[in-house]
Amino acid sequence: MTELGAVDSDSRLVTARGPLQALRDRANTVLPGIYAWVTTVAMPSVQHTAPALSRVTAFIALVALVAAPLFVAERPRLGRALGVYAFVGFALLTWVQLGAGLLQNRGDPLLSALGAVGFMLYALGWGSLRRRGLVPEDGPNVIAGTPLQPRSRPPAVVPVVFAVIIASALVPTFLAFRVADTERGLFAHAVSVLTAILTITVGSRVVLALGQRRALSAPADRLNAAAVPLALLALAFGMGFLWLVVR
Repeated sequence: MTELGAVDSDSRLVTARGPLQALRDRANTVLPGIYAWVTTVAMPSVQHTAPALSRVTAFIALVALVAAPLFVAERPRLGRALGVYAFVGFALLTWVQLGAGLLQNRGDPLLSALGAVGFMLYALGWGSLRRRGLVPEDGPNVIAGTPLQPRSRPPAVVPVVFAVIIASALVPTFLAFRVADTERGLFAHAVSVLTAILTITVGSRVVLALGQRRALSAPADRLNAAAVPLALLALAFGMGFLWLVVR
């Protein structure tokens, strides 16, 4: 059976199973999406000070989230439009309607951070998945040849190091919710996101370098390469100390 025929067969199969089966097949997007919607969209919009339009847009976002899996098999473009653009767009519109009320309603910092994680898992769930029973080597564009063997096996400590890096990247996000002031809180969240990205970027290089033998350069060369970052770090600490003294 060709790939197109397999897609048609999957579409007819999903249609025959009904909407409940479609929702179960897309649980990797529906469940994180519902959790993110409840914690970051629904809870702020049901406050008594929230405008009525924010409740309408929050409900439309939920409808788009639940309706997206029903169209993924037969109409993938419509399904992605509902699940990605409509859901995220109406969630953003809800936050815009809440305005300052969203920032004043601090709630539980841990719950807000978990809502951000829910949106991250929701975005990852919309990645392309290989259909069950499909072997990549049977694809029409595969270059035939002997399988490539890895040069070396990764050390057993790699998953532990990767988990520590992810946990370290989440620490600034949790700390940003401790800032009570609105203006400084927005700056704290921006800095926390940038810090998390840099932590994951540098940490991924560290994980990939584990188990590999590399010749270190001379100490003077390494010190010269780190001169600019060390100078910026010293400047940041100096400005922070000066701000504490002036305050």
